[in-house]
Amino acid sequence: MPREYFRRRVLRFPLWQQAAQVAVLLGLCAALVLLVRFVGGAPLPRWTYAVPPLVGALLWPAGHAAAAMAAAAAAFVGRTVTCADFALNRS
Repeated sequence: MPREYFRRRVLRFPLWQQAAQVAVLLGLCAALVLLVRFVGGAPLPRWTYAVPPLVGALLWPAGHAAAAMAAAAAAFVGRTVTCADFALNRS
């Protein structure tokens, strides 16, 4: 199976489901780091340790929109400009 299949798999879902998946993944990552710290003898952090995964999930739609705009801008820059484009934009 090509790598692209797994890379774009989350993008097939609606945006709210993507944000939920990101929240779970970020939460699991934070829990793993917390477990390693706890096993290493570090004190448990405060409740604010759970805030970054939630903020990341809340910011996911904004990041998705920014990436979509960047892709559209890259596609626009890469296309051929014709005389009709200048005629439509003349003020």
